Amino acid sequence: MEKRTALAIGIELEGMDEAIKKAERYVELLKEANTLAQELASFRPEIILGETQLYQNVACKSGSTRR
Repeated sequence: MEKRTALAIGIELEGMDEAIKKAERYVELLKEANTLAQELASFRPEIILGETQLYQNVACKSGSTRR
């Protein structure tokens, strides 16, 4: 039979807490950037002159234009 011995070693990694906090902050910034990118992608500019509304022609995915 093989004899097994357990050995416990205590280690400390300096800077891990700070690195984890930075990584968590980075994830939050990526989520915010994704939200902003989606908002910008769905933005449709509108020009209002007096009583007349003019919409910019925007090419749709089907190839037609949207007014």
